[in-house]
Amino acid sequence: MRILLTSPFAHPYVRRGVERYVGELADWLAGQGHEVVLLTTAPDRSRSESRPSGALTVFVRSGASVGRGRLRVDELIRTTAPILRGLLRLGSFDRVEAHHYPDATALRSTALPRRGGYDFWLPGVPRRTSFLGRPLHRAEFGWAVGGARRLLALSEHAAAALHAEFGHQAVVLPPGVDTSRYDGPRPSDPDQQLIFCPAAPDDPRKRVEVLVRALPLVKKRRPHATLLLAPPTEASVVGLLASLDDDLRAYIKVRVPDSSEELAALYRRAQVTVLPSLDEAFGLVLVESLAAGTPVVGTNSGGIPEIISDPAIGRLAAADDPEDLADAITACLDLGSDTDLSERCRRFARRWDWDQVGPRWLELDQP
Repeated sequence: MRILLTSPFAHPYVRRGVERYVGELADWLAGQGHEVVLLTTAPDRSRSESRPSGALTVFVRSGASVGRGRLRVDELIRTTAPILRGLLRLGSFDRVEAHHYPDATALRSTALPRRGGYDFWLPGVPRRTSFLGRPLHRAEFGWAVGGARRLLALSEHAAAALHAEFGHQAVVLPPGVDTSRYDGPRPSDPDQQLIFCPAAPDDPRKRVEVLVRALPLVKKRRPHATLLLAPPTEASVVGLLASLDDDLRAYIKVRVPDSSEELAALYRRAQVTVLPSLDEAFGLVLVESLAAGTPVVGTNSGGIPEIISDPAIGRLAAADDPEDLADAITACLDLGSDTDLSERCRRFARRWDWDQVGPRWLELDQP
């Protein structure tokens, strides 16, 4: 089968959960013997690169932003035209999947709908409020959703939001995870009580500041506890650190991982990984942590409860509640004395391994 995956951005230019998912999907499909093309943009130059899996990444150079105010064509929307240019010279495919509304808009603008159409895998929780003051984004989203033959959501929560706010139905297909990437020995330091958070502090939805406020409450009960933040960039954590007093700042470390291998090692070093987000569509970092053998704490908001469904591998806390979050973190630190904990977490994570999720992706086209 010849498969086309489109995405506005990709590694190495953007390193987020969606970009990681699309790359891993391309690699898994190529490993199953399919011919896979990943079409995306690059800020520097157009080119094609073969991935180690055999999948082909086609980069099309993106243009400059134009316009002003509400009608500004920003970094996201300006990827539509380059992807459209790339589509016009790639030929036909047996299956096509878009991963954001700018590339889905480009797909609908071609003859693809008359040749079987495209699937649209929505990367988050669709909300009308996200389009306030952004009429071009709203128009592209509506055009992209309306032309898709099938909509895919990351979680039941995201699918429910799409139906409630836009009136569309979606099939739930969570992202896959290469769980083997997180295998490896875990440090055996009984005094280490490392709390890990790989979320971006400058994203208001991630609520990293709530975790920081919970840290003193945890330290009253676990004096050796420290917090390790692993944001995607140094710049994303500057504002948060500047707001802290010196005493609290002393118990917070920052490490920007420069590779997936380093990120996996950080998960394995931690005693608990925390994602204090609101309205999270899924929570990929929680599955990654579990794959590394580390229990997790998340909020009772969004799609997170669909992952943390067993107290043997993690805890849920009330959203925006530092005291409840501190209680959940302490409970997970207490799980550290269980010698079977790491294997239990890893076993739980395998339900999202590509060997489980990948076949579901392929089965979508089966009658």
